Amino acid sequence: MNVIFCLFGFSDFRNSVSSFSSFSSFSNFSPGDRKAGDYRKTGKGWIALFLFWGGLFSFCSGGGGPVTRSFAAEESAVDETGTDDKLARTAVSLLMVSATPPYIDEDNNRGAELDLVREALALEGYRVVPRFVPNKRRNIEYSSGRYDGALTVSLNDQLDGCYSDSYLAYQTVAISLRSRKFSIRKIDDLEGKRVVAFQTASVILGPEFTSFARENRKYREVAKRRDLLLLLLRGHADVVVGEINIANWMLKHGDYPDLVDVTQSLRVHRIFHPSVKYAVFTDPALCQAFNRGIETLQRSGDYDETLRAYGILGYELDVLINGG
Repeated sequence: MNVIFCLFGFSDFRNSVSSFSSFSSFSNFSPGDRKAGDYRKTGKGWIALFLFWGGLFSFCSGGGGPVTRSFAAEESAVDETGTDDKLARTAVSLLMVSATPPYIDEDNNRGAELDLVREALALEGYRVVPRFVPNKRRNIEYSSGRYDGALTVSLNDQLDGCYSDSYLAYQTVAISLRSRKFSIRKIDDLEGKRVVAFQTASVILGPEFTSFARENRKYREVAKRRDLLLLLLRGHADVVVGEINIANWMLKHGDYPDLVDVTQSLRVHRIFHPSVKYAVFTDPALCQAFNRGIETLQRSGDYDETLRAYGILGYELDVLINGG
């Protein structure tokens, strides 16, 4: 019924405009044969006419009207027929820590880890919608229940939901200036030193490091991974704790002040076990789909190829850009 009303209404609108303008068009007026009052009356007529028909147009094209429903139906048809494969996939909102290249590069919406997750879920018919957050915010946001999952999670995070199989291992190390000639073979050797680590390191790196961080007044954590190396190179920290591939990337691409000597030789101290990473999902079915996708990528060789493309070093390699 609404459709018929709108169709007749628009037809009548065209006729009204034609007839109204034939006898009262402003172009028919001349100063000698019309009074000022005629101008005002005719102007009011035009205003009333367009207000009425504007309301009709708003009804027919606005929220809930047949025009809007028609467009919505066409968009729905595109999704259902799968003519656009990206739109046809089910969107999955995933929380991930921002600015951890080469794993997750927020600025370019890519990275080794993000690419692997996208490819794994795409194989199962899902489309990833990234939600980049600071390290400390990820667990809080996930616990709010507004997102489908979170990436790069440790078992020590103890989040509710379905934990995936491990899909990545971060290689956390201690780094010092070679010129300091530190002998650091275990966590106890960090005692008395100014140690700076990434956010949540005191939580996820195991109970021994948690105890050290709690008792060492010279220990602190920073939000930006770039700041770790900046503090070390400037001499404001004795040792920094971070992931070796992220440190490598920061040395290559980090934007450092001119006065900072980035050519200083660094020493890597492997005092931590690899940090095995998981994804956590609110839906167990999505969790299993992710596991299947990762397994498929590993069997095909695409998993290793993606890591190599981003220059991810194997754990057995003890190399930084300017030092071993």
